[in-house]
Amino acid sequence: MTPFATEHAVTLRSQIDGSPIDVEADGQALQQVLTNLIDNTLKHAPQGSEIKVGLEFPEKEGT
Repeated sequence: MTPFATEHAVTLRSQIDGSPIDVEADGQALQQVLTNLIDNTLKHAPQGSEIKVGLEFPEKEGT
């Protein structure tokens, strides 16, 4: 994805807030979903734009 982003002058940034957590999931399927989302976003982003990918965890009540 980086060569495509560079070729189209698109900046790709990521931000993950908080500490690492354990998730029960199919790692390959999760990676494929994220790859598809980012790839599609890059394909449709205007040249020179910035794409931000983030992950945040809402705090649970009582914590």
